[in-house]
Amino acid sequence: MLNIDILTVAPTDFTGFLSSHIVQRAEKEKTARINIVDIRNFANGCYRKIDDSPYGGGAGMILRYEPIVNALNSLRTENTYTIMMTPSGYPYNQNIARRLAENLNHIVLICGHYEGIDERVMHHVDLKLSIGDYVLTGGELPSMIVADTILRQLNGNIKSASLEEESFNENLLEYPQYTRPKEIDGYEVPEVLLSGNHQEIKTWRYEQSIIMTTKFRPDLLKKNNIQSGYYKTKIRSNKMASKEQNNKFDISSLSNELIYRRFMLINNNELSHFFSEMTIPEYIALNLILKNEKNDPIYGGKTYLSDLAESLHRPMRYVSKLSRTLQDKGLVIWKHDGDGEQGTYVMITDDGKALIEKHQKTTQAFYGHVVEKFGQQNMIKLLDLMKQLDTVITSELEGEK
Repeated sequence: MLNIDILTVAPTDFTGFLSSHIVQRAEKEKTARINIVDIRNFANGCYRKIDDSPYGGGAGMILRYEPIVNALNSLRTENTYTIMMTPSGYPYNQNIARRLAENLNHIVLICGHYEGIDERVMHHVDLKLSIGDYVLTGGELPSMIVADTILRQLNGNIKSASLEEESFNENLLEYPQYTRPKEIDGYEVPEVLLSGNHQEIKTWRYEQSIIMTTKFRPDLLKKNNIQSGYYKTKIRSNKMASKEQNNKFDISSLSNELIYRRFMLINNNELSHFFSEMTIPEYIALNLILKNEKNDPIYGGKTYLSDLAESLHRPMRYVSKLSRTLQDKGLVIWKHDGDGEQGTYVMITDDGKALIEKHQKTTQAFYGHVVEKFGQQNMIKLLDLMKQLDTVITSELEGEK
């Protein structure tokens, strides 16, 4: 069961939230428990004073250090993860919600209030989160939002099928939805949804997600350096694959690692200039480290050697040697927060980031040249044939462990 404690100076603000369906469902299914903690109960003195004027002058009052830390200490265990709700925090998103739900079993949310919180409280905080670039009266509403999104990710609270097709799951907004009647006030349900052809419905929904994202949230398309044109190409690829290959995959659905393996099997010479400064395993490892640093604010972007070994399907001794080589080239640095290999992790340097960016531009130019030379349809056919090599490649990698 996930335990969520919310520290606040306004506990009555949570009355409606605690009676909401998602909270009641979580408690009934024993997937989570929400506990509201009044910070005032941990203030010293007869008046339970929780705020004071700021040093250096200024308008408003500041929440004091002692009541908050006293409340934290009364709740903290070795597994506690503390989150501060503040406008200066890391932008909250669906990916963070998923990671919090999957990796933690005790979360403490601290609600800011008044003009701020004594900065020394931050020494007891694991992560600062913001729900948007605006200022609210306090952190109570943001904490409810974070708690709600986390509860939705827990097994048993929401149907798994509903979670899979929600907005932001692939940096895309959800497609339009319709229900009865078929026609109302001159507005009709799109015919494709009435066709019974599940593949055409799937393609239509994907296209509509792209259209809506391009119109309302184009910033989402750029999160992974992907432009709307990329998605238009993917739509065309999906249509061709659906008609001629029973919707087999296209080039845009492949991971970097698989693409590099496959193309190296075809023409090693043509790609060799990509890797003049590093080998393919080094390039893949550096990509994984960079991706983890960008997408994992919860653990500070740490990439532990044990996790890297699992991702690369390689033994620990191989990954240790690989990481040492990257360090010698000035592309990563080693750090430790525990004993032995389990506490060893690597962080990418600025030189590593610059090298990855350079290689990505070269790779994009190469793929554009290949598609232009051979055509999108031939590329899909070629990749379909090469898909059969996956089993062989995976077996070889497993044998090298």
